[in-house]
Amino acid sequence: MPKFFVTKEDVQGNYIVIHKDTHHILHVLRKGKGDQLEICDGKNTDYLCEILEIARDESQIICKVIKKVTSSAESSVRITLYQGLPKADKMELILQKGTEIGIHEFVPFESSRTIVHLDTKKAGGKIERWNKIAESAAKQSGRGNIPVVRPVLSFAQAVETAIGENDLVLVCYEAEKKNALKTILRSKDPKPQKIALLIGPEGGFSEEEIRKILSSGGQAVTLGPRILRTETAGMIAAALILYEYDQMN
Repeated sequence: MPKFFVTKEDVQGNYIVIHKDTHHILHVLRKGKGDQLEICDGKNTDYLCEILEIARDESQIICKVIKKVTSSAESSVRITLYQGLPKADKMELILQKGTEIGIHEFVPFESSRTIVHLDTKKAGGKIERWNKIAESAAKQSGRGNIPVVRPVLSFAQAVETAIGENDLVLVCYEAEKKNALKTILRSKDPKPQKIALLIGPEGGFSEEEIRKILSSGGQAVTLGPRILRTETAGMIAAALILYEYDQMN
């Protein structure tokens, strides 16, 4: 059953008002009064609902809650992907696939080897579009939360934020040869609940940037003997973390 997202404000006791996706529900899925829908508030709660009323102009649909449950699609480990801005439309692919895998939040940043730089005027539009892509991917994959794409940060801001907000900060670094991701994850007791993944842009991180991350409290890990593209590394690392911590069952 397709899942539709609403806001917390749309949930009014035992009733939910749908404002978005009404055309799709009524004319693509051909749902009507008495039919059931799966609705999510985007904050980890799913609702099985029955359509009660449809506005004459089809601008909203009123549903009655039949069943309310905590979403089973969300991991107890929250991964935030700090992604060095990539070229072209790679960021859109990262957001789409990262959302499907289970990444909780995305933080794009600029570093010394970033090729694409967003000016203030373009950044707002990009962030808005990126959040829509994450929302669409969340719907498609049945997520219980819609991942947030934060505003673009500088490298220094990204490192500071990652260290301050997470239990474990990992940087995937092609020059790291000793510390395998699996080894680092298995050494943590208790398991971290909030993990930051730092992925460099196409040119990777400079040695100075790696030193900054490590001196701030981050840990460098290797993902194996092959060098992965920037749009691949974060996806592989996130999937391995969730698998290692039994979040892919």
